[in-house]
Amino acid sequence: MLSIFSLPTAPPSFETVIALGVFDGVHIGHAALLCETARRAKALGIKAAVFTFSDFFKSKAPLTDKEERFALMEALGIEVVFTVSFDFVKDLSPAAFVKDILQGTCRARLAACGFNFHFGKNAEAQAEDLVRLLPGSFVMPAVYAEGAPVSSSRIRLLLEQGKVEEAASLLGRPYSVLSPVVYGKGLGNEMGFPTANMKPKTLLPAPGVYETGVQIGEKTFAAITDVGTRPTVEGEGEVRMETHIPSFSGDLYGKELRVCFIRRLREEKKFKTLAALQAQLKKDIASIGAKKG
Repeated sequence: MLSIFSLPTAPPSFETVIALGVFDGVHIGHAALLCETARRAKALGIKAAVFTFSDFFKSKAPLTDKEERFALMEALGIEVVFTVSFDFVKDLSPAAFVKDILQGTCRARLAACGFNFHFGKNAEAQAEDLVRLLPGSFVMPAVYAEGAPVSSSRIRLLLEQGKVEEAASLLGRPYSVLSPVVYGKGLGNEMGFPTANMKPKTLLPAPGVYETGVQIGEKTFAAITDVGTRPTVEGEGEVRMETHIPSFSGDLYGKELRVCFIRRLREEKKFKTLAALQAQLKKDIASIGAKKG
């Protein structure tokens, strides 16, 4: 089971090989770094760990919620996570960060980071400085896909363009969001297409209608998910996310669902009549091979 330490904390009783970073999305580049961290820790007979921030995303929505991020880390062999507020370390010199935080608090025998990692006050130190300050540490080179380095910012841009399939290839899995089902206005029910309304705290892909898979408990259901302002029934307004699960009937209010984006079916558009919208929704459902329940 993953052990989580929130700094400031007393040093643990064990030594670590520790990977440093935000790890937003835990994409295939992150996976390479984390797997190598776990491999080296196992060879040394010590714990594989991660040092990351608890509050890095203040001005934008992250790609992964904490639950998913930690679960993905654990699946890649990470045993310990140290989390800290950015303010707690932002004014430390590179040398103090390594000595006091990594070696002192996290008991790191060696550390690992990506090729573009920066640390210390004003991000003045680079990846190679980590190796100099903590000998034996290593820097993971970039992982390339389609001729360019894989990065969280690149995945974010793809999602903002609605290119969920391309984003999935860089993540190593379909992009997903987690949220409890909240009460809406019941418009989907009135049209014969009941929807689960959700307000995830992670990034929503571009407005449009998507083929999705929805995890409810241990089961996954085929679904269509609309991200947008519902222009046919409400006009312009707040961007919302609502999911119709054709083969499911029952009360989902308050339940937490994970919605995995598989492909974008179409852009969001305003239909002239509700009947035209209903006809299009039937086509959307048919295109994913699901039946309206």
